[in-house]
Formats: sequence, C-alpha cells, structure tokens
Amino acid sequence: MCRKYTKLIFGYIFCHQSTFGAALLYSFYLIRFGNFDTSTWFLPFTMVVPFDTSSVEGWYWFWFIQFSASLSYIMCMVSVSSYFMCCCFYIEAICDRFGVIINSIRKSVKQNQIEKDKPKFLENRSKIRDQIHDAIDLHVNIFQIFKMVSNINSGTIFALLPVNAIFLGISMYSTENSVADMSPAFMLYNVLCIVSSVMWPYFFAHFATKITERVSSIGDVVYDSNWYDYPIEFRRYIVLIIARSHQEVNFTGFNLISCTLAGFGKIVRSSCSFYLLFRSFAQQ
Repeated sequence: MCRKYTKLIFGYIFCHQSTFGAALLYSFYLIRFGNFDTSTWFLPFTMVVPFDTSSVEGWYWFWFIQFSASLSYIMCMVSVSSYFMCCCFYIEAICDRFGVIINSIRKSVKQNQIEKDKPKFLENRSKIRDQIHDAIDLHVNIFQIFKMVSNINSGTIFALLPVNAIFLGISMYSTENSVADMSPAFMLYNVLCIVSSVMWPYFFAHFATKITERVSSIGDVVYDSNWYDYPIEFRRYIVLIIARSHQEVNFTGFNLISCTLAGFGKIVRSSCSFYLLFRSFAQQ
C-alpha cells in the first residue's frame, strides 16, 4: 500500500516539476533561433525579484529561484504527507493484529468448551488467559499510538488545511486569468496548482477519517466475538475492552480544525469564498 501511494506522489512531483523543464527547454529552443528577448519566454510564476530579469542571465536566475521554491514546497508536502500516511498504515496494521488475536481467543474458547481432557483443558485455559492479556496490551497501545500520532501531526494539520484553502482560491483566480489571457502554459501550471492544493488536504482527510473509523470500530470487533459465551473470568476482561473502546478519537489541528472528509468539504467551500473575494478585489 505504501508503494502504491509513493508511486502516485512521485508521479505528481514529476508532472509538477516538468513545467519548469518545459520552460527551460523552450528557452533553449528560442535561443537556438536567435530570440534573446526574455519577455517572450514563459515562467509559471509571476514574482518580484531584486534584479533584472530581462537579460538572459537574469532570466535563468529567476527560473532557478522559481524551480527551487516549487521543489522545496513539493518535497515538504511529500515529507509530511508520507509520514502521516505511514503512521496511519501502522495503526491499521496494529488494528488488524488485534482482530487476529480476538478471533484466536474466540476459537480457543470454543475449542476448550468441548475439551474432555482436564490437563489439556487447563493448558488451553492458560493459553487463553495469555491471549487476553496480549489483546489488552495491544488495545491500550492502539489508543496510545493514535493519540501520539494525532499530537505530532496537530500542528501540520493546523497549518496545512487553511493554507491550502487560500492557495486553492488563488489558483482558481489565476486559472481564470490565464484562460482570459489565452496563455496555455500558465493555465496548465495553474491547473497543477489546483490539483496540488486539493490533493494534500484530501490525503490527510481521507486517511484520518479511515483510521479514525477503524480505531472507533475496535469495540465492535470484540463485541462480535460471542464474548457472552466465554467463562466469567474471561468475560469481565472483554467487557472492559469493549467499554474502553468508546474513547473519542480524532485528528485535529490544535483542537480547532477537524481533519475529516467533512472538514475537507468545508475547505473546498472556503476556497470558493476566497476565490470570490480575490475576484471582487480585482474588479474594484
């Protein structure tokens, strides 16, 4: 699963940075045919820099600055997103292991209920007790690790979601202008920016929602194991696991921003509001 998303992310990086490669190759093409007028060359960003970009040397320095800034942004987003996704995969794997232990306990109890040999019965009983202890320890670890991952990524979520909402609004406004100016290069890059500003929050919201629902459903896995048929000495532990599974779990940005698919929908709506705001400012 990690390899699948790694390939997807690096494919996006290649497409995103290829825009700068296309701009560089286009400049080489124009120079070959004697066109040294940098005003006819294109770059994805419109920026103000403290040097002359009308010269060839200045234009290439400008290209390098834009390329480096874009690559730094992409690599930063890849790093924080990959870390968050890997943490989610790890929690999911622990939940899978917990489900295996619960199923193993159910089978062991069922088998021991028909066991006639007393030494074997006592041996199986001790084995079941050890399995229940393992399930309890793993259950505690699941919630502790979830809380730790939530705290570590709280600042990232708080910064990522609002910033990308603003970035999406700016990209939508820039795309509208590039269509009006009939500039296909700028329009292509702005479309990539829209994809970028939507993709990162969606990754966070998707995996956060998926893992939150998975951890919240741990109690259902235990409840569906026919625990009420267990011996009384085991049943009380199972009841405690079910009761502790009702802890509220969620990913938030400093308890101010909810990282869920519903929250992602709010981000998209906020981006549309920012887009209309930028458009109204431009018309005044």
